Amino acid sequence: MKKLIIPTMVLAMLASEAKGQTLYQAVYDKAKSTVDNPAATEAEKQASLFKIKALDYLKQQGNINGQKRDSYFFDSQAVNLTSFIEDFLTNTQTAAKASKAKEQEMIRCYTNAASKNPLFPIEIENEKALPTESLIPFSVNTDWEKAYDNASTLSRTIIKKK
Repeated sequence: MKKLIIPTMVLAMLASEAKGQTLYQAVYDKAKSTVDNPAATEAEKQASLFKIKALDYLKQQGNINGQKRDSYFFDSQAVNLTSFIEDFLTNTQTAAKASKAKEQEMIRCYTNAASKNPLFPIEIENEKALPTESLIPFSVNTDWEKAYDNASTLSRTIIKKK
């Protein structure tokens, strides 16, 4: 009986490990296809390039020093990264329609949320994935779950302000 249970458990764990990274992989693949799409706008390409760079960094740092992260960690970070970037672009455009000051306040809201929520306790030489004149001015070393939570709460307040 033990001979049957142990291999079954190992197979189940391997299957969940392979399946668990589907959200991470889906976000990565979507970003890659957007970058490769000649019909994509420059803004879409910049956002997608940042996602690829951030996800590569996440994968590299997430398993460093033998610390094995579970699939929930990668999936959650990937989904929150996407939500963070999409909301940043949408909310910045909405704020820009109201005023330049509101647009700047919205940009600060998101950049502060990203910079105040590092994911790993390390500094890297080139933390930003793209040049500072890029549309996406965030560090790749960000806890996207915390940053998204912080930014979404504050951005709603900014949008509602008169």
